[in-house]
Amino acid sequence: MWTTLLTDPRFMHFSGLRDLYKNQPLYDLDFMVEKIFKEENPIDQSKAKNHRIKFYLPAQRDKDKKILYFTNDAAAVERDSGSRNREMRNVDNIDLYDIIKAASAAPLIFDGTFEIEGERYLDAAAVEPLPIDLPEIANAKKIIILTKGRAGILKKIRYILMGIIFMVLVWPFKRRRLSLSKYWQYGTKPFRLNRAIDFAVKEERAGRAILIHPTKKIGGLLDNSNQTLQNTYDHGVECARSKFNEIEKMLKDHT
Repeated sequence: MWTTLLTDPRFMHFSGLRDLYKNQPLYDLDFMVEKIFKEENPIDQSKAKNHRIKFYLPAQRDKDKKILYFTNDAAAVERDSGSRNREMRNVDNIDLYDIIKAASAAPLIFDGTFEIEGERYLDAAAVEPLPIDLPEIANAKKIIILTKGRAGILKKIRYILMGIIFMVLVWPFKRRRLSLSKYWQYGTKPFRLNRAIDFAVKEERAGRAILIHPTKKIGGLLDNSNQTLQNTYDHGVECARSKFNEIEKMLKDHT
């Protein structure tokens, strides 16, 4: 899937900055979810929803920027009732493919939202780039997989400048767009990501986590060429294998 199907130009095609002004997204979530996931790699939704392994899928509610965690953990939903800081939603009666679409609807490259139970959602990554400080996750031993490292000062400046330039030169003329606040969130994402990565490193040092992360940069955000995806996949496998002994030990200790 990652090295062949996602190279399809019907999924993502970016030929230049002019594409940002068009009325269609840079990548087609319906094609990704309906064709690549649902047809080629289907999820057994009943098994996932009732599995003993619990999942927490974050998405940002469009109207108030609140992060909701869609989960199969009924106990967490019950504990969370009445909390002001977060909201958990049980997935029993929700199509998991809709959650995948909502959680993948990112600013700049999709610029839209998806509806779940009458409310609109989008990708939460700019606000909650690594949701590992949830009590259910923070208090457990875990494997944390990062797709990028900490952002240095130059990268932070680049993100902010990119956000400002987009809001001034693209957003006013764009035919498909979100509110300005969503793009500012994207421009300041590295600051929140760094805090999350620092938390992940502390968890590893405390013996509560195993951290798998890339050791080199491969390709760019909009590069879905076969070679780039293959190199990314191979590097991911290499990084995971380097932690195999630690993972094996943690699993044995847990059981």
